[in-house]
Amino acid sequence: MLEPQTIALGACDPDPVALRAARRLIDGMVLSVSTPEINTDNDLRVHAALVETCRNSYLVGQCRVLLEAASSDYYRNARTQAWRDANLLQSWATEHSSTWDAVASGDAASAMRSSREHLLSVVEHFATDESLSATDRVRMTAIHARFSTADVPIRAQHGPGEAEPAGHDSQRASARLVTPAPAGDSDPPPSRPTHPPSF
Repeated sequence: MLEPQTIALGACDPDPVALRAARRLIDGMVLSVSTPEINTDNDLRVHAALVETCRNSYLVGQCRVLLEAASSDYYRNARTQAWRDANLLQSWATEHSSTWDAVASGDAASAMRSSREHLLSVVEHFATDESLSATDRVRMTAIHARFSTADVPIRAQHGPGEAEPAGHDSQRASARLVTPAPAGDSDPPPSRPTHPPSF
């Protein structure tokens, strides 16, 4: 998942303007729990603002491509259906807030974990959302099954018995998240999905 990795890298040195924007949007999403007529695109704006805390323009650009694909009428209708569930909306707003807290505190590992858990929650919901086609629901189920069991490489490496300096484990770990795989790696680079889910 590109978005959690980008947000984790952003936590190492977050852009303060994007960080403030994300906080305002999350607060607006919380307000939406009691005011559901607020534009449901606010959710994607939260995702975009959290991604934009990262200063790597290439990664941010790739995330924007995926978020733009998720802003189609097809996925907007699915999000509108989801926003009618106040409990679900509250849960997603809390997950966004947890991600923001981690970024603001410079905790890259927690930022990635929280963002990833939120995306899995979204995918899990859409896997049973009948406003999506049966094909897309099957695809969401497969995505959830694949990534909910995947290991997340967040441990920084240091010598045996050596204590990691405070604040450096998350930063170095997140930096490695976007390092290209060495030549000969058996796994090919990920390709952009034809119909990306809403993240």
